[in-house]
Amino acid sequence: MSNRKQTGEKPCTRYRKREKEQNMQVAIRQIAQMTHRLSLFEKTELVKMIMSDIQHIAENTFSLKKPLDSAYGICADYKPEPSEEDIAQMRRDVFKEFTREYV
Repeated sequence: MSNRKQTGEKPCTRYRKREKEQNMQVAIRQIAQMTHRLSLFEKTELVKMIMSDIQHIAENTFSLKKPLDSAYGICADYKPEPSEEDIAQMRRDVFKEFTREYV
């Protein structure tokens, strides 16, 4: 079985992905070399800008959503609530055919 069949990707797609990763690594190295020339103040400002971008991305990506209502909360408006006796009767009805031989 060929490697292409195992991954499900076309060879050109894998090549482009690998090329993009290599270009990104080169760009990061170039940025790191450029930061060596910056003053301490400029480096601090750069870090603040990057942290602001990261925070913005995180807020938009991992936004806190309103939690879902529980099943009880969804059904709270429906009255009357079943009593303990009603619940016990329903259990008896469900399990009356379920004898010891099935256990």
